[in-house]
Amino acid sequence: NSASRGWRIMPRGASDIVDVVPPSVTDAYTVTDDQYRVVFDRDVTSATATNTANYTLSSFGTVDNATMDGTDAVLLDVTTGLTHGESETVDVNGITGVANGVTMTTPVSATFLAGVLSCGEMSAPDPDSLAGSPCRDRSRYAGSGGQYINGEFGPRSTLTGIVVGKYGNLYYMEDDDPANNRGITVFAPPVALTVGHRYIIAGSDEEYYSENEFAAITYVKDVGTPGVPAALPLTVGVAALD
Repeated sequence: NSASRGWRIMPRGASDIVDVVPPSVTDAYTVTDDQYRVVFDRDVTSATATNTANYTLSSFGTVDNATMDGTDAVLLDVTTGLTHGESETVDVNGITGVANGVTMTTPVSATFLAGVLSCGEMSAPDPDSLAGSPCRDRSRYAGSGGQYINGEFGPRSTLTGIVVGKYGNLYYMEDDDPANNRGITVFAPPVALTVGHRYIIAGSDEEYYSENEFAAITYVKDVGTPGVPAALPLTVGVAALD
């Protein structure tokens, strides 16, 4: 790399760092209701990464097929009995790194929520929180805290919705019929989102000063342009309740 103060030798990516450590899993999440994406910390060989025998699911579901997605991630086609929002864990072993040829011999696990959740599902109030004392209206998928502070992240999860508004790095998403479901705030995705487009986004839910927010985003896919749903009539009295 040529810089104003001279030349520097710099790694271009993880594959330029050759060590004797086997690959590890850095992330995993749902991309469709029957497909998971597993991300490794370095480039891995296609032969080992696409071997379905190297993956097992805590749901006792089956991994039916595995295909490379780039050089350091794989897409798993799965069959499970899980419903949206249930916990899933994928155990990975036997994967070989490209640069050093070292193979995993100890399983690595990654836990996330199954299914691509709608905005309404992600924002629905937790019945236990509503029944608590004091009563609180918060998502069951958000991490702890957040009523008066920036709360912790919930489990890795996947959300889909239509972008209906934008304010700086905050995006506001709704389902096709906002009359039936709540919307959600999406914070600082790694790429700009376009109003009127539908996206599938992997991240984590949190409560930010009592506002439900989807953040820590690592995956964004544009899946269509349905346009912004019709606005709902809202009285001043109802708006003032927020």
